[in-house]
Amino acid sequence: MPHMGLDFRLTRCQRFSYSVGHVFNDLCSAMWFTYLLIFMRDVVKLSNASAGYLLLWGQVVDALCTPVIGYCSDKMRDHFGYGRRKTWHAIGTLSVVVSFPFLFLRPLLLPDDALETALIVYYACFIAVFQFGWASTQVSHLALIPQLTSVDIEKVQLNAFRNAFTVLSSVTVYGSAWFLLSADSSAREESQSETLSIQTLQFKELMVICVVTGALFSVIFHLGTPESKSNSDNSSSDFGVSNSSTLAIGLLDWFREYQFYLIALMYMCSRLIVNVSQTYWPLYLMDSLHLTKNFIAIVPLVIFSSGFVMSLLMTQMNPSTGQKAICFLGLLLTVVSCTAMWLLTKDNAIFVLIPAVLLGTGGCILLITSLSMTADLIGKHTESSAFVFGTMSFVDKLSSGTSIALIQVFHPCKSSKCCPDCEWYYRSVMVLLPTGVAAVSICILLALLPIKIGRLRWIPR
Repeated sequence: MPHMGLDFRLTRCQRFSYSVGHVFNDLCSAMWFTYLLIFMRDVVKLSNASAGYLLLWGQVVDALCTPVIGYCSDKMRDHFGYGRRKTWHAIGTLSVVVSFPFLFLRPLLLPDDALETALIVYYACFIAVFQFGWASTQVSHLALIPQLTSVDIEKVQLNAFRNAFTVLSSVTVYGSAWFLLSADSSAREESQSETLSIQTLQFKELMVICVVTGALFSVIFHLGTPESKSNSDNSSSDFGVSNSSTLAIGLLDWFREYQFYLIALMYMCSRLIVNVSQTYWPLYLMDSLHLTKNFIAIVPLVIFSSGFVMSLLMTQMNPSTGQKAICFLGLLLTVVSCTAMWLLTKDNAIFVLIPAVLLGTGGCILLITSLSMTADLIGKHTESSAFVFGTMSFVDKLSSGTSIALIQVFHPCKSSKCCPDCEWYYRSVMVLLPTGVAAVSICILLALLPIKIGRLRWIPR
């Protein structure tokens, strides 16, 4: 039921247009985290460590770009009347369009027997442009929320709708992958070169689906999402002097706030659980549970479908329900899911769908609540919202990239070939890391219990 008595500022069409503004990023992110390591290992034939270093490079570039882009987005004046957030969103979209396709194609300018170093440099260049564009789109899109509405429940709804389209984007990727991977069954009896050719074509087709679909929804976002000139120009060149009754703040003031660090850690932990599990689901399914390749599309499809249902439920959640209590529920579901995965073997692998549903639901809750906490932290200080979201994304990207790179470096197989040790290794990764991060998140949540998020000690309200 709709929430009665609340003065929503946005129309349904505007909420829809905003919600699809991150679809392009979400489509690319699903491919990046789920299939990049597989593509680099099975198609490009890089070692596990080299594939991990490439993913780490991308996360480091993203991490460095996000606070810088956030600062520039907050400082930039809107000279053309289009909106500073939407301008950065457009820049990011164009950067992704010209770089992402090359990440899932075999090198166009290098011979088939190129040295691994040359392959790493080749892909690293396109990854840098892609991650700059991804960061530009993400930060500008998140920074719009506090500007579009000051109604708390509407902020939660925008985050929930945004997450719902994140889930739908992932469902699109995994559903398409399921369809494309069905062709793999006809290639199992073929030669290795023919199988490689089919795998290359499958990744290419999946990439085209992502780029075309993402570009279409980006156009819808730009046509339907408002960004008033007053919001775009509510900051001066001196770190943003607000035109509203709220006193302006300097960027360094945020670092004096205790809850700024707690919420940054909570956001980092939420993303770390989702990103690492999303990256290693396919390898866990194939190498630990010995399931067919179709399951690397089926299981993520189940995960994000359950997350989509949870996103819709959270849009209708009573505003009196505490965010911290809901966040604790998400952490509990994550721990239960990891416990179930530890008990799975290749003999009972079909039951993997149960922890998949639990992890999809728990991860969705964590993402929505951590973003809502960040929006509540910003409150009316929208002149630096992009910087705050950029800082949150900085710790997120750096932690995810470092974790995945370390996992790849300590991988028992030093080449692209798999060995029996992979079975226990990927099971340990999928269980121990999310469980440990969830335990840290519970401690952070306990520290946040006595704090009213957004009631800042050092920053004037």
